[in-house]
Amino acid sequence: MTSLLSLATARKGIGQEDQASLPGSVYVPLENRATWTMDWLPEEAKAMSIATFYAGVRVLSETFAMLPLLVYRRLAEGGKDRATDHELYPVLHDEPNPEMSSFIWRELVMQNLVTWGNHYSEKTHDAFGRLQLWPLRPDRMEVRWNRASQKEYIYTRSNGQRVQMAPGSVFHVPGMGADGLRGYSLISLHRKTFALYDAAQEFGLNTFRNNARPAVVLSHPKTLSDPAIGRLAGQMDELRGSKNAGKTVVLEEGLTLTEVGIPPEDAQYMETRVFQARQIATILRVQAHKLNDLERATFSNITELQIEFMQDSMTPWFARFEGEGNRQLLPGDAEHFIAFLLVGYLRGNPKDRAEALQIRRQNGTISADEWREIEDENPLPGGLGKTYWMPVNMQPVGSPPAAAAGGPPSEDPAQPAKSSAVHCSGCQKLLAEVATEPYRFTCPRCKALTASAA
Repeated sequence: MTSLLSLATARKGIGQEDQASLPGSVYVPLENRATWTMDWLPEEAKAMSIATFYAGVRVLSETFAMLPLLVYRRLAEGGKDRATDHELYPVLHDEPNPEMSSFIWRELVMQNLVTWGNHYSEKTHDAFGRLQLWPLRPDRMEVRWNRASQKEYIYTRSNGQRVQMAPGSVFHVPGMGADGLRGYSLISLHRKTFALYDAAQEFGLNTFRNNARPAVVLSHPKTLSDPAIGRLAGQMDELRGSKNAGKTVVLEEGLTLTEVGIPPEDAQYMETRVFQARQIATILRVQAHKLNDLERATFSNITELQIEFMQDSMTPWFARFEGEGNRQLLPGDAEHFIAFLLVGYLRGNPKDRAEALQIRRQNGTISADEWREIEDENPLPGGLGKTYWMPVNMQPVGSPPAAAAGGPPSEDPAQPAKSSAVHCSGCQKLLAEVATEPYRFTCPRCKALTASAA
């Protein structure tokens, strides 16, 4: 009997069938691991072996993946609401396909964008018609324009078979490029930068393998035979390396030993490593403090640096994904749109955030429940937090001042004070041009008493 799970995943696409190993992964037999070197890896995987580049890619990918990705519905009266009932909401927020969570999929999206310059996912549907997104290998995808000025995608499977993808079946997020077809690969563009970093790293590795000792010159007042020279050189080389540190050397027949100093350009090894690390951070557009370089970070500016990272480094990637997601996953849908939830990451330190929210609360732009939602707290019970408040000494622009409206307001707002001219009840003499109830007047002419009914 066919299970529901097998029925739901019965319709497979190329992305689901061709989940081969990650680009650049290499299996090294056990007997060869002692002599294994990074030269066996392709340039993409070799770049990921550089600590600074790996840390930068990880920072970008994990930040991109950890923020909620939501589908919103535009409201008729303005504003937006989460469209949790939309078919795309669980795909982007929870599970793009049965084998990946949204975090894992979006982490892979960002990693592809940073290293290869492009991300591709195949759009398929299960037996129940639910959308699924399966990632495709960027190194196996060919993109070109057809005669109708539309993009065509040719994918090469692991067995070498080339398959033309069906129109509209590929979700493609390109990075910055030159032709609108594909994005640049940062690794290919900056191959020399990574090669220089690798060379500096290899220099340091060889130096420490030799116990961080410079070259040695042996001198003799006479001529030595070739066998003697070979024997002495072999003995000296056996003393190199960290495992041979501290061993004793015996010099015979008047031999003298001289160490050749490290050249000045080699002595700047650490400065070179620091410069290369910062250059890679510049390529990735990641602030130095994110890569554990805290030389220019202080307690007073770390919050600003964090906000700068989100605004300058991550927001362009968010906007790029949102634009392609709305165009390719919601074509022609003006009611819904895709967006990342950035409020939580951009809210700054607690004190500044509380002061900013207090100003908004006092001016009536947010309610207590909205404030609590920003702080990831539940609403107040009984609807107590839904009321909007504003200062009582404010009035709409263009309203007349309170004094021009006839004096101070009455104690009861529901019964505004009455004001008008007062005439004597006996002789009709004008006693006051404006009087506010309650009032009492004695006419100076006829001595009659005139008072309000209140």
